[in-house]
Amino acid sequence: MQALKQKSALRPRRRRRPPAAKHLQAVVLALAWMAAGLGLIFGLSQLPSRLDTLLYFSTALGNISVGLVRLGLGIIQTLGALVLIGLVVVSLVLILGGLVRLVRIINPDTPISNPLKKVEKSIPTAPVKSWRI
Repeated sequence: MQALKQKSALRPRRRRRPPAAKHLQAVVLALAWMAAGLGLIFGLSQLPSRLDTLLYFSTALGNISVGLVRLGLGIIQTLGALVLIGLVVVSLVLILGGLVRLVRIINPDTPISNPLKKVEKSIPTAPVKSWRI
């Protein structure tokens, strides 16, 4: 028992707030929040009466819809440009492929560079032995 008392004597004691101080702090915080809310309401009520809120919000929604339409048109135009670029690339590949085929038809002795044929010539192939005895 004395060992427990000695350990507790060595620990620094924390100063506890009385329960009344906690309640007072909560009340002050609640009153501050209410004062801030009332201040905002008072400030909003002081807006000029010539500001038509319905017109303001309808204009804002109209601007948003116009912006979304413009964004959609921009995306569609960008996709159209990408499709055109792809078609140009495909047409160039077709032109080049047709030119190569035409040259092969006109001059059939044109050497064709095929890396597999070069590999086959450089690697000596041994005859395949049969597994039968």
